[in-house]
Amino acid sequence: MARTFTTTTLMDNNRVAIIAEGGEWTVLPVIRELKDQFKIVGFFQNKKNPVNNSRGLSFSTNILNTCDSLFHKNLLYKLYKSKVKTIICLNEEIKLSLVKCKHLYKNFSFAFPSYRSYETAIQKNKSIRFAKKVGIPVPEIYDYEDFSVKEKLKISFPEKIVVKADRGVSSLNVRYATNFEDLNEIYDDFKTSDDGDKPCPIVQEFVGGPTYLTQALCQDGKVKALVSHVKHREWPSSGGVTCLARTIFSKKLESYSKRLLENLNWHGEAGIEWKYDTKRNDFYFIEMNPRFEGSLDLTISSGINFPNLLVDIINEKKLKYNYDYQDNIYYRWFY
Repeated sequence: MARTFTTTTLMDNNRVAIIAEGGEWTVLPVIRELKDQFKIVGFFQNKKNPVNNSRGLSFSTNILNTCDSLFHKNLLYKLYKSKVKTIICLNEEIKLSLVKCKHLYKNFSFAFPSYRSYETAIQKNKSIRFAKKVGIPVPEIYDYEDFSVKEKLKISFPEKIVVKADRGVSSLNVRYATNFEDLNEIYDDFKTSDDGDKPCPIVQEFVGGPTYLTQALCQDGKVKALVSHVKHREWPSSGGVTCLARTIFSKKLESYSKRLLENLNWHGEAGIEWKYDTKRNDFYFIEMNPRFEGSLDLTISSGINFPNLLVDIINEKKLKYNYDYQDNIYYRWFY
C-alpha cells in the first residue's frame, strides 16, 4: 500500500525549508537570521557543498535537479517527510519550477509571485521591455534581426554595445562589442549556442556605470521594504557579485523600483540592478533578479532584516512600509 501523508498531523509551523542549489551567497545569512526562531531544514541539489554541515540546520537532504522528471515528486515527498510548513527558495531556476507548479505546493506556505510576473522578471528581454513600458529609463535596444538596424550600425557604431543572453547570472553570457564586425560575430555565437526555443540575444546600448542595486520585499503587489546601495567594486568587474558597497538613499531609485515592482504586482523578495549615466543624470534599468541578492548581508547590517520580514509575509502578517535603514553602511566581501 502506498504511504500517504496527513498534513494536519505532519506539518510543523516552526519548520522552515531552505531550498537551493547550495552554493548561493544568501544561504548562510538566511540560516543565521532564522535559526534562533525556527528549525531550519536544508533541501540542496549539491550534496557536497559545505553548507550541508552548517550548525544552523536541523538537518539537510539532497534533492533532484529541476530537469529531472521526478523533481517535484521527490521534493514533495521530502517536504512532507520533514514535517516542513514554510518554504523559502534561494535559487531563481529552482524557484521558477516551483512557481510554475505552485498548485502542487498548496499545503505549504511561501511568498511567490504569479508565474506571469516571475517569467517577466527572470527573462531579460521581457523585463527590459516591461520597464520601458512603465516609463523607466532603459538602455537603447537594437533589434538586430532588423536589416535596417544593421545598416545603421554599419554606418555609425557607438563606442560600445552590450550583447547578452536572455538568461544568466552576474556577467555570465554577457559580451561587449566595439565595432560592427565584433558585434556580428558575438551575436552569431550567441545564436548558434542557444536552443531554438530561446529568445534572440539582447543587443543594447552600453551604459558605463557605476552600478547600483536595489533590494526589496513586496506583499501582495506593494513594496514594504527597500534598500539601495552603490557598488564600489564587483566581481568580475564586468558585472557580478558585490565586493565593496555602500548603502545610499535615492528618491529616484526608490520611485523607479516601486513603479516596476508594483506594476508587476510582485510578491516576495527581489533585486534590481541599475547603471547611473552621469551625462544624462539618470538611472537605467539593467535587470531584475527574482530572489535575494548576494549582498543580502548589507541590507541586514543597514537595519532591515529581510529574512525575518519574508517569513512575516509568508505568514500573512500585514506589514507597513515604515522600515528605515541607515545610509553609508559599508559592506565588503573578502572571498
